[in-house]
Amino acid sequence: MTLRWFQNKFKVLLANASEATVQIYARGYIIMLLPTTLFADKSGARVHLWWLLYVADLDGLGKYSWSSATLSWLYRCLCRIANRNVKNLAGPLALLQFLPSSDEKGPRVIVTRHRLDRLSRDDISLIFI
Repeated sequence: MTLRWFQNKFKVLLANASEATVQIYARGYIIMLLPTTLFADKSGARVHLWWLLYVADLDGLGKYSWSSATLSWLYRCLCRIANRNVKNLAGPLALLQFLPSSDEKGPRVIVTRHRLDRLSRDDISLIFI
């Protein structure tokens, strides 16, 4: 499916929409958010239908570790750029742009980055169970 189709379909939610309609629009918005923000790839204009599996149960979305999955996707994208044939970087690049706003945040950022660097394959594979 194309991102444009989702954008046109879920552009305006009527004020008097039923609860079922609100949930459908929420699913549509989340389906657009996942591949464009958290799990961006080079397709840019396509939305993969596998996201439907995750948004089918809105109450169950919280059981996934989205932050870990997003981070592992970023690492995967960064590993791909190491291939000399790859010319464009994809992924949640906003995560790389974090800058601490004060000196007291600096040590926490460093500690967090070290923790992320020490994640093992088993730690990341738990995300997809």
